[in-house]
Amino acid sequence: DENQAKASIVKARIDAIGAVEYTADSKAAIDEAKAAYDALTDEQKALVDNANVLTSAEQTYATKEAEAKAAETQNSGSKDSEATENKGLSGGAIAGIVIGSVFALLIIACAVLFILNKKAILHIAFLDKFGKK
Repeated sequence: DENQAKASIVKARIDAIGAVEYTADSKAAIDEAKAAYDALTDEQKALVDNANVLTSAEQTYATKEAEAKAAETQNSGSKDSEATENKGLSGGAIAGIVIGSVFALLIIACAVLFILNKKAILHIAFLDKFGKK
């Protein structure tokens, strides 16, 4: 009978789905079986005794797709936070730079004072201001 023949074709397509994975091939097999099932009349659908396998495959694929997208979003988020953390200097590095800069300025100031004192420029200016009357 024609109804049985069409139902058998759909049953074979549903059986061809196999193990559901989050792959393009798995999605194509599910979509093909679903389209064939949807094209049947209600009488023909009643003859498809493995329609629950199709429904289960659709649900499994949707779950795996959601899990994959969530993992992708989570991985993307941690990569973004790692990239943000790696930008710029750490607090210790900044402190080291500040301390080194202050120390370098002190050395330069001491050198300038030493030179000015050797040339007697500082000595004269200091005596004029605070020196003997």
